[in-house]
Amino acid sequence: MEDQTSKPSLLAEVGLWFAATVMMVGVAVMGLHVYTGTEMPAPARDLGHAIVASMLTWTWGSWAALIWSKRRVARTLMGLSVVLPGLVMAVAGFWAFIHMPELIKVWRPGWLVVGAHGVGAAIFSAVMLGQPAMRGRRDEAPDRALRARELAAGWLLYPLLTFGVGAAIAMSVMGWTSLGTISETLTSPARWIAAAMALSVYTTVIPASAAILCRRVARAVRPS
Repeated sequence: MEDQTSKPSLLAEVGLWFAATVMMVGVAVMGLHVYTGTEMPAPARDLGHAIVASMLTWTWGSWAALIWSKRRVARTLMGLSVVLPGLVMAVAGFWAFIHMPELIKVWRPGWLVVGAHGVGAAIFSAVMLGQPAMRGRRDEAPDRALRARELAAGWLLYPLLTFGVGAAIAMSVMGWTSLGTISETLTSPARWIAAAMALSVYTTVIPASAAILCRRVARAVRPS
């Protein structure tokens, strides 16, 4: 039978989850603010960038919390939250393709690209959640040292990995801004594909991969 006394309270799990989410989003927004070099209050354009940064990174707190979370209820809620971005992309993309009218200079099949990437992101999230490294074991004995390592990995190693990889990818795709030199026939599809891939990578691939790695690191030194 599962030893409930060995687990932290549900309120503690949810509190840590909320704190991790706030920290991840806050660091992303502040990093963007430092990068743009603007003073508060930010102009509308920079405010828009901050909102986008928040939307792209809010699931990072959920992936971070999955590293240390033990409560089934909390893990279920976190799991639903990390699959949600892909589902939103899929539904919004397919709905927009069917219902939105043709607009000038808008490649309408691009909505299909977004929808397909959303399906892929949702499936990827579900697969990563099912990995042994991310599944809580019901027969796990209490291990304070392991709990401490998981917390350290979630609060210290995870942000370094996610924001580091995120920044590297962001800088590597800056070249997409020069797509204006390519023929318009290729420019529109390329931009839609790049945007859809960026949404999938930032909401799913980066945080999920970092979470898997951090939990493996935390458990690697566990005594047998």
